[in-house]
Amino acid sequence: MSRIYTLQDLQARSLSELHFLRGALQRQLAMTASHSVEAGYIFASLRVIDFAIRQRAPRGPGR
Repeated sequence: MSRIYTLQDLQARSLSELHFLRGALQRQLAMTASHSVEAGYIFASLRVIDFAIRQRAPRGPGR
């Protein structure tokens, strides 16, 4: 992976696609050297994906 996903990259993806992408990046992170540039990109992308998931998650009454 040589890029960081942005909110703009993710806006057309469904919630299930976001969860799938998150899992794929977590698996990739497990195979990446700690403290590498690549690991930094993955962590940054995971933060953006988590934010996008939270934005689309169903909210209960009064939230």
